Amino acid sequence: MNLNEGYEGGYLRFPEYGSQLYRPAPGEAVIFSCLLLHEATPVTQGRRFTLLAFFYNQHDAKLREANKQHVVLRSPAVAPSPAAPTADKPSGFGAANPRKKR
Repeated sequence: MNLNEGYEGGYLRFPEYGSQLYRPAPGEAVIFSCLLLHEATPVTQGRRFTLLAFFYNQHDAKLREANKQHVVLRSPAVAPSPAAPTADKPSGFGAANPRKKR
């Protein structure tokens, strides 16, 4: 699910299906099988925030667990440092950050 605007690049692409690029509006999502070859193109300006969810049946969950030994992380996960909200940088999605209506 795409969570924001204000960035360049960061499109979703499925190379097996041509050169079409996808970019859902904030609050919208693209749902597809992870068996499809896909990529997110580089973000060239700004920051892109997304919410990723993965759905598994029992068989696939066991397979995923077994495959963890083959996964190589490029860098360790690091939690961002908390920043205090300010008037110009409010926290969350409240009234100070209204959502565009379509």
